[in-house]
Amino acid sequence: DEYEGYHLVPRVGMAQVLAFEKDVTWKRALQAVDARLYKTYNAGSAEDCKVACAVADVSGQDCPLVFISEEFERLTGYVRDWALGRNCRFLQPNDRPVNKLLNGDEVKRMREFCTCAQPSGSVMVNILVNESHNNMFPFWNVLLMEHFEVEGRPYIFAVQTNLDRENKLLCELFTMDNTCIQELIRLRHELQGVLAEAVGVGLHEAASKRLMNFIKGMPASLLPLELPSG
Repeated sequence: DEYEGYHLVPRVGMAQVLAFEKDVTWKRALQAVDARLYKTYNAGSAEDCKVACAVADVSGQDCPLVFISEEFERLTGYVRDWALGRNCRFLQPNDRPVNKLLNGDEVKRMREFCTCAQPSGSVMVNILVNESHNNMFPFWNVLLMEHFEVEGRPYIFAVQTNLDRENKLLCELFTMDNTCIQELIRLRHELQGVLAEAVGVGLHEAASKRLMNFIKGMPASLLPLELPSG
């Protein structure tokens, strides 16, 4: 129960989960995050939150999750009863070499953002290859994270969306040769500006538009062949 694949994810943060539920609450977390992040999902309550989002306690051991939305459960396949109190790295691919190749630099950036002291309001965009617990199938996760505080206690608020358009093209990147790795770097660069564009249209729509710009520049060798009709 402490491992998901090769990831050690012990449930060491239940005290932080209970403290969040009792003293902080989802509504107060919403009030504390940056307005740009708030407008990417426009949720006034946990029940209204129709995108995958989570809160992690920076001061707790291993930065445990203390809140996840219902959409987080649906997208990832991990339920609250299992996920709360654990670090979110259980979402990463369970195969170590695959995870290192596809996510290595992004995981390093995310770890530094989560573990190094950051002023409230600091925001970063991550693009990770994650795996669904339901079927172990990979999906592209655009992750926005922001440091915030409630009564001096530091937290990280995260909103994520699945790049679920043009899946056939994106799956070509999983062949993991040098061309695909370079294209993955380009995809991550393309999506860095998604936060500003998400206001008013939503994170998923803004990320999808950025994705289409990326696809226009994909090399012909990665484009699937069109079969003749008839």
